[in-house]
Amino acid sequence: MVNKILVFVLIGLLAVIIVIGWLNHQAKIREVELKAQYEALSEEYEARKVEALQDIADLRNIISQKDDEIRNITAQIEVKTGEISHLHEQTDKLEEAYVAQLDNEAKIVNLKTQVAAWKQKFTLAEAIIADKDKIIFSLNKKYEAQVDISVRWENLYNNEATLRELCEQRLKLADRRIAKLRFGGTVKTGLAIGLAAVVVYGLVRE
Repeated sequence: MVNKILVFVLIGLLAVIIVIGWLNHQAKIREVELKAQYEALSEEYEARKVEALQDIADLRNIISQKDDEIRNITAQIEVKTGEISHLHEQTDKLEEAYVAQLDNEAKIVNLKTQVAAWKQKFTLAEAIIADKDKIIFSLNKKYEAQVDISVRWENLYNNEATLRELCEQRLKLADRRIAKLRFGGTVKTGLAIGLAAVVVYGLVRE
């Protein structure tokens, strides 16, 4: 009878050891998979991070260039606006002089001067419109660059979040493995004590 009990205990101990060993083996396989995934994603993340940061730096340079262009064009508009204002004063004086002039030849010269001044004002006004179109174009490029920067930061954040999630999975898996090992150790100890008790009992009965 004692021998049968001893056999059952040994079989139970062996079964528990096999199950615990199998569970630990599966956990190791999963840990290796997670580690491989983490290392691959980490390497990819670092490569993308370097590329994204370089792209962001380039985009910021574009924004800075567009800011310089806008400042220069704005300064040119101010100069042209001043020239138009000066021509307005000139044509106003010419109109006053035209009224006071009695000589027809002088009036003709006056009118030609006014026409030339108006042509200059018209040319300058067209140039200002073109300059404002350039400013709008530069502002659009600035906006596009800023949107691209935001997209690249968002992608970096999402990639980092994926890596962080993998790290958390590895930590949880490690915690479970430790718990299983502790449980397995406790079970083995209990079974060993039980086995020893059975053996001692058998010896005493004999």
